[in-house]
Amino acid sequence: MPPYFRDGVSLRRAEAQWATTLKWREENGMDEILSSYPEENGMDYDIITKAFPWHIHLRDREKNLVSIERFGTIDFDTLKRRGPFHFQLSHRDHLLSTALYSPSDNSLTHQSHRSSPFPTTPTTPINLINPRRHRIGHDQLIRHYQFQIEWLWTVAAPKDEDQITMIMDIADITWDQVRDMGNMAIIKDRIKIGCEHYPNRAAVLIMANIPPWANAAYQFVSPLLSPATKSKLVFMTPEMIREGALTKYIAPANLPSEYGGSSKVALGQSETDKKQRRMVQSLTKAASKKGRRKR
Repeated sequence: MPPYFRDGVSLRRAEAQWATTLKWREENGMDEILSSYPEENGMDYDIITKAFPWHIHLRDREKNLVSIERFGTIDFDTLKRRGPFHFQLSHRDHLLSTALYSPSDNSLTHQSHRSSPFPTTPTTPINLINPRRHRIGHDQLIRHYQFQIEWLWTVAAPKDEDQITMIMDIADITWDQVRDMGNMAIIKDRIKIGCEHYPNRAAVLIMANIPPWANAAYQFVSPLLSPATKSKLVFMTPEMIREGALTKYIAPANLPSEYGGSSKVALGQSETDKKQRRMVQSLTKAASKKGRRKR
């Protein structure tokens, strides 16, 4: 059992979580995913990477890699134009949506914001929508994320003591996107994978550019976060970022200009990101040649 499973929990709980992770890894073929995913899904890799970007940028002041997810730039419209698959809402997601929102007064229920770090903000209740047609749907996006997170901890940061500084940027997210439970289910399931199967790997978790309705988004994901993870959360408004708050964790030379830094390396162009793309391209090309030989 990797030592990071023990952080902040009892040995009994850590062993149970590790057993669950081993089962999950076997069911999802995680030991083979670094080779099997590009061979099976390489044609979709570029589409998903551009429409649902996750950047592994340069390093922070403690030499940890910096992960940047910009949820406001996710291009769900591109994914929705790709054909006959669907985003599926689980029964749990349906119950969660009705539990978090009170249709009688169009606001968050008292229980939902009781422990929130944000002030209560009146908002519109979630209205579940009919499934829409997709070529690249929930399962494809989650499989892509499984590949990326396994690549991160196997290739980019392979040591047990390695950690990352995570920036989860929620600038430009619209309330319509938050109301779309299909979209939010994807984000929730990504967070769940990280928390349950790669626990305690974040040195700092920064929620950047938080909007007035961030309370609702936080309540959606907070049940997935362990107390140890919650203790690492840092919330930053756009004003704080403009004033240089991120430079406490990341030197300006390694911080993109959109976050108050002076880095010359554009998002998506770090050596870590390019290394992943080269590997996928190589394996996809090899699989394509193999397929042509079989025909």
